[in-house]
Amino acid sequence: MNMKIFILLFFFVLVPGISRSQDHLELTLPPQIYCNPYAEISVYYKNLVYNPESSLCTFKVTRGKGEEVACKFTFDRFQKPSSGYRIRVKVLNDHGSVVARGRTVVHFNVIQNVPVDTTRILIIGNSLTAAGYYPAKVRSFLLDSVHFPVRFLGTRTSHGGIHEGYGGKTWKWFGHHGDSPFVF
Repeated sequence: MNMKIFILLFFFVLVPGISRSQDHLELTLPPQIYCNPYAEISVYYKNLVYNPESSLCTFKVTRGKGEEVACKFTFDRFQKPSSGYRIRVKVLNDHGSVVARGRTVVHFNVIQNVPVDTTRILIIGNSLTAAGYYPAKVRSFLLDSVHFPVRFLGTRTSHGGIHEGYGGKTWKWFGHHGDSPFVF
């Protein structure tokens, strides 16, 4: 009886360790990635593999001009080419063996034809919009990252965001209620 327990324990201790060391991970790296050339772009390693133990892996990005840290690879803001930029990713397990590899082409989209007219944006919503935090973040992002005029529309402002945010209101209210600014 004791020998059966010993063999059973040996099986449950040894077999998972063997199968884990021989795992082959599948990368979720798409063949093409399209990015904004004026914003900081990072590839987060935990998003590249579907494995709860991905923190035990080491990720190596080659042919990339940027900074590798423990959790991500960040492209150098000033070294981004206007065309495709090829990178290769290798994933090594805790023993240093390659368990996955892949490559992708990162495209930094540069707008060649700047619109002549101003792009107008109206953010409509409930109390989340009325607080103004995310309209301000959208405004900040667009004003810092695009090279054409952007104008935000709305009659309300809060925390730097211009919007039409009304606490507790729904899309139905905006489209049908007499007090809505969009019902004439």
